[in-house]
Amino acid sequence: PEVLAAGDVLADPLVQQRADGVDEGWAAELAQVLRDGGSFRDAPLAFRDDAGVYRVASGFHRHRASAIAG
Repeated sequence: PEVLAAGDVLADPLVQQRADGVDEGWAAELAQVLRDGGSFRDAPLAFRDDAGVYRVASGFHRHRASAIAG
């Protein structure tokens, strides 16, 4: 698998499965876990569309947390 930086992957709200989108509070909590040296069991999954753009397919909260944590 290829490892991409969070900033290289588009979190497209049209692909987001949750009607309310990303819960920023939960994403911030997950980001703190990363800043404290923790990690996620599963990385966010992305796909590359026909234009070559990487988009989040699963793990929108983990993706957002990664972006917040830097």
